[in-house]
Amino acid sequence: MCSSDNAVCREPRDARTTIVLLQHGFYGEEPVSKVLLIPHTGRTHQLRVHCCHLGHCIVGDYMYSRRTDTAPFRMMLHALRLIIPMKRETVSVISCDPFVPEIDNLWKPLTTFTTVDDFLGNSENSLTNLIGNLSTLPSVSI
Repeated sequence: MCSSDNAVCREPRDARTTIVLLQHGFYGEEPVSKVLLIPHTGRTHQLRVHCCHLGHCIVGDYMYSRRTDTAPFRMMLHALRLIIPMKRETVSVISCDPFVPEIDNLWKPLTTFTTVDDFLGNSENSLTNLIGNLSTLPSVSI
């Protein structure tokens, strides 16, 4: 992992991610948190590096968990919205949250702090406002 506090890392580049705590619960028998990750830059592995740097690897992230997280059938990282600017138009895709008990019976939420809809529905937290206020957000250089 290349971060500004890693002596081996040469020329780390700035990367910014907003992390919003949505829920605490269990995935199988393991305590986990569901978070909304909003990248403001597009560095390789940015979301995975930021979560690992905070000491909370993404569930199922074999590489950044130092090859210890092998139980889930996949990494629990999912794009809720994907926007791809093209020459003629912008492609915008919104998907549902797969990390709900109705879809994945291993996910058992205990405490809900906010929902994606509630968080993004607040005008102060709209994606436009968050992206427009990059200088006020904490960051980790990667």
